[in-house]
Amino acid sequence: MASETLMEHFAKVRTNLISLSDHLGIAKHGDIKGTGREALINQFLKANLPSQVDFYTGEIIDKNNFTSGQIDIIVQSFSSPKIHLINDLKIALADNVIAIIEVKSVINTGHLKHALDSFKKVKLLNRSHNLKGNNTHDNHPNTPCILFGFHGPTKESLISKIIEYSEKNDIPFDSFAPNVIIVLDRDYAICRNDGWLFSKNGEVPFLTAPTNKSCITSLFIYLSKMIEVWNSYPKFSKFENYF
Repeated sequence: MASETLMEHFAKVRTNLISLSDHLGIAKHGDIKGTGREALINQFLKANLPSQVDFYTGEIIDKNNFTSGQIDIIVQSFSSPKIHLINDLKIALADNVIAIIEVKSVINTGHLKHALDSFKKVKLLNRSHNLKGNNTHDNHPNTPCILFGFHGPTKESLISKIIEYSEKNDIPFDSFAPNVIIVLDRDYAICRNDGWLFSKNGEVPFLTAPTNKSCITSLFIYLSKMIEVWNSYPKFSKFENYF
C-alpha cells in the first residue's frame, strides 16, 4: 500500500533527524547546537514540501508596525514579497506568512514559556489574509504556529503546561497556543482540535496523533495542507497598509 511506503519514509526521516541532532551534540556552545537543529528542520522542509514556498529566519511586521520578534522559521510563498536584511535574515509582512515554526533542542518549562510568549505576539499581529477552512476544519483566526522539539516531556505533561499557561494568563487558546507540536524523541504530535490535522473530536482543546504515525508525518501533512490552501485562492499584498 502507498501508505506503508510513506510511513516508512517518514519514520526513516525521523531516525535520520535524531542521528544528525545527536551529532550536533558534540558542539559545546548551545547556539551552535540550536542553529544546527534549525538548519536540520529547514533541510527537511525544503526536501519534502512543495517548491512554491520559502523558509527563512527573521521578523514579522504588521500594518500597525507591531513586530513578532525573531522567529526561527517563517514559511512564506515564493510569490510573496519579503524584505531582505542579510544572508537568510528577512522581514516578512504579516499578510504574507503561511505559518511559523519555533525549534527547541529541549522543550522544558522555560523554553515552553518562551515559545508560548512568542506565539502570543505572532497571533496578535494584524493580517488581512487568513487561511480559510471548509466543512471539515475551521478558519485560522491568525497565523498558524508550530512548536518543534527534538526532546521534550510526555504529551500529557506538555498539554497540562499549555492549559496552565492559559489559565494563569487568563487568555484563550486561539490567542497563543501552538497549532501543532512535534516532539521528535518521543515521536508524538499534538494539534489543536480544529479539524486541520485530525477529525474534530468533542470540545477538548488538543488532540494527539495515532501512535502508528510518525510525528514527522503529522508535520508534513499539516504544512502541506497550509500551503495548498494558501495557493488555492489569490491574495494581493496590501502595500498601502505598510507605507
